[in-house]
Order: sequence, then structure tokens, then C-alpha cells
Amino acid sequence: MGRFGSPQLGYHAEEDENDIPELNKCPQCGAFFEGDLCPICKTRCPEEMKAGNRKPLKKARVRKSRAKGYRMPPVWYLRFWFILLISTVSRLAAVVLVWMTDWKTWLKVTATVLFLGGSYVFSFALQSFFGWYGMGSDEPSDYIQATLSEEEYRERCETVAYESLMRNPNAYRGSFMTETLTVTAVVKSYFTDSGTEVRVLHARDEEDRIYCVYDCRVQNSSGFLRGDTVVVYGEFAGVDAEYTLGTEELVPLIYGAYIDRIPE
Repeated sequence: MGRFGSPQLGYHAEEDENDIPELNKCPQCGAFFEGDLCPICKTRCPEEMKAGNRKPLKKARVRKSRAKGYRMPPVWYLRFWFILLISTVSRLAAVVLVWMTDWKTWLKVTATVLFLGGSYVFSFALQSFFGWYGMGSDEPSDYIQATLSEEEYRERCETVAYESLMRNPNAYRGSFMTETLTVTAVVKSYFTDSGTEVRVLHARDEEDRIYCVYDCRVQNSSGFLRGDTVVVYGEFAGVDAEYTLGTEELVPLIYGAYIDRIPE
């Protein structure tokens, strides 16, 4: 439409797709008209602006979508801040949203690797941290049946063969057991929340087989030294790695509820 609402009289930009090829066009005000003089500004129409002589108008550029054949609307749930926020709740949902955006493919792949691969690396780092510095954020007493009296607890404990523990650890997990051991090293660790210091005893039995004992005593005022002979009353927790000599040999792990030192 023209400046004054008429299709014959009006301004059209150079890249405007609208044109009236059967009329002349004023080079000054852009009005369309018949004859040699513009009815608006009285400018004489040059030959190159007359009907049939004008160059084809440039078409307006249409921005192509980076997606295949379509462009996703700029909705709020496809914005970067929301995808980053949702990744704290569900990384899989964040990846789905990433692939719904019109981001470049390499950005989508990078985000997918960070959301999925990064989560496994982070989880592994946390597990390694808690595994080295302690059994978790709980208190030592949370790993044993602290509701039992000392007499009841000791009566439930039985000797279990080393071979049975190592060959079928899941069958004995949580069972009450007792073992006489000689301490070879005392290692301290920390529970992450409470900061409670926990002693970890590396010990050997009479046949020189290695055990690992977490000192979970409620009253653990007395300590132990290398070479002490102790009787452990506790619960079998499975197998763990022995790090005293820099190796990763799997050994029985016991949560010790009561640990008695045998005087020399």
C-alpha cells in the first residue's frame, strides 16, 4: 500500500517485494504514477524508472533455520538458563531439551557429553572421596545393631571361615561374627558431616590372612597399636580393598561393635 493508502501512490523501499511494474516510479518520493511527472513531488521520471525499464527489486532476505526444515519457537523451556536449571533435577531431560533447540550440532553434542558423561565422572569422584575418607555421612553406630545390649550382641557373634567370606560374601553380609586378629596398621578416617574420627584397623589372622576392621564402638576411648592382638565382635560388611602397602587386594571388611585387646 502507498503512503496515502493508494496502491498507485506510495513509497516502497528498494528491497520491498511489492511493485507495480505497469506504472512509473518516482526516484525522489517512490510514488507510482502514469505520465512523465510525479503527482506528489513534480519530479520528472527518468527512463530507467519508467514501467518496463526498472531493474527487478531485491527480495527480502529470509533467515534460514539452522534446524532441518524448521525453526523452533523461542519458548522459555528451550532457553539456556532453563536447560541448565533442569539438568540439576534430570540430566536426561536436559539432553532431550538440548536436541529440541536450534543450536548447532556440535553444541548439542558437547552439551550431551557434559550432561551425561560429566555426571558419571562427578558421581565417581564423590564415591572415591567418601570411600577414601570414610564410610559416608553417618555415625559409626549406624553401621551396627546398636539397639542390642552388649551381652546379646556378643552371643550372636560366631566364627566364620575366611574362605567362606571371600567365596560368597553376599551370603554372609550383615551376619554377626567374631575373629581374633593381630593389628598391622591403624589408619584414621573422617565422617564427612559429623567430623567424627574413625579408626580403621588393618589386621591379620593366625594364618597371616588380611582383614579390615572399622572401629564402630559406641565407647571407643581406648586405641590400638601395631602388634596388638584383639578379638573383634562385629558384622560382616563384604569385601574391600587393602591400601596399607599400596596394593588393592580384596579383604574381608568387618564393622566392629566391640573390640577387646588381649593383654600380652
